[in-house]
Amino acid sequence: MACPNYEADVQRIATENPEAFKNCHTGNAHTEDFIRIVAFELNAKDPNVGLNGKRGVPTDISDDAINILDEDGPGTTLEGDHCWVVDVVASAGAANASVTWNPIPDAEGSTGAWVLPGIPPTDQGKIYPYPDEPTTGKAYQTRVKATYTEAKRAFPDPNDEDAFRHFMRYGYSCRYMPEPEASDKHIAELRADLGLPVAK
Repeated sequence: MACPNYEADVQRIATENPEAFKNCHTGNAHTEDFIRIVAFELNAKDPNVGLNGKRGVPTDISDDAINILDEDGPGTTLEGDHCWVVDVVASAGAANASVTWNPIPDAEGSTGAWVLPGIPPTDQGKIYPYPDEPTTGKAYQTRVKATYTEAKRAFPDPNDEDAFRHFMRYGYSCRYMPEPEASDKHIAELRADLGLPVAK
């Protein structure tokens, strides 16, 4: 059976949520808003549709792709169910981003964690005060260092040219979500990048 095609639905959602679509895959605090809206609405139509956890990590959500359970899908979930990973935004994060429907045809590309969509964010325009750097910011830095230590990596790691992004993204996120959520979100991303298991 071929992968179902919900491109028209995704296009409608993009038209109805232009700000969320613009923020898709930008790395800012609202980078996941669009895909969460898409997955939630499509799941209401087809319960086989879910969010996609990159590399099989449920907390590392794809910003521009969803996961669809299908017994004929080329990929597999963590539970061993067959599935499709479908890209729904072409050139995501760029000024020329557009809606697409691109099921990944190979097993590796279509393998990921199937994640049940929750209620999507509704406060896309809400602004939060920046956290106090000497206290809250320092606490986040301590969490980052502890995560590197757990991974048996130096911190700061001179071989990790992208380490700075975990602080930049945290700063962005603190502007658009409560600080504890921002901290947990980016520590989870860091753990995935360092190959550590999901924190319990």
